[in-house]
Amino acid sequence: MLMPEQEACNETMKGTRAAVEWGFKDVKQVCSMLDFPRKMKVREGPVGQLYGMGVLLWNLRYCAYGGATATFFKCQPPTWKGYLGIAPEEGDGVVDGGAAGFGGVIHA
Repeated sequence: MLMPEQEACNETMKGTRAAVEWGFKDVKQVCSMLDFPRKMKVREGPVGQLYGMGVLLWNLRYCAYGGATATFFKCQPPTWKGYLGIAPEEGDGVVDGGAAGFGGVIHA
């Protein structure tokens, strides 16, 4: 049995938790190989590396096109340079709005 505070916390976090889980679903949809349980067995292949690469590719796609999570949280996805931690070169513009460009805007 949950305490009333725990029930209230679960109710408050329900929507946010679902929005975060969308990212896991999206990675498996875009990189369908990651959704093959027979192929994704520990000690039979580089499961962690494959999943990490799938997430990296999905995040780069997300930076370029956005997604449901950004819409839900009402924020802009980072730029590729911001996500990858590449410092802007002179003449590239200035990144405003957060560490490494997350949620920031590029000004030319």
